Amino acid sequence: MTGEELKQLRKKLGYSQWAMAKRLGISQGSITNYENEYTAIPEDINKKLEGMKFDIIADKIMEEIL
Repeated sequence: MTGEELKQLRKKLGYSQWAMAKRLGISQGSITNYENEYTAIPEDINKKLEGMKFDIIADKIMEEIL
């Protein structure tokens, strides 16, 4: 996931950088660094983010079915 994709996901979830950091168990500064691509997103964080992304897709599918 790129920094821009992280930012889009965070905004889609309605989270501030602080709230996203808390959800991921990292600092708000790390979110800033990832979004600005100063630091690469570690694999363990990427896996958590992909899970969050999957949850959004699953929710949209369920809304369409119902």
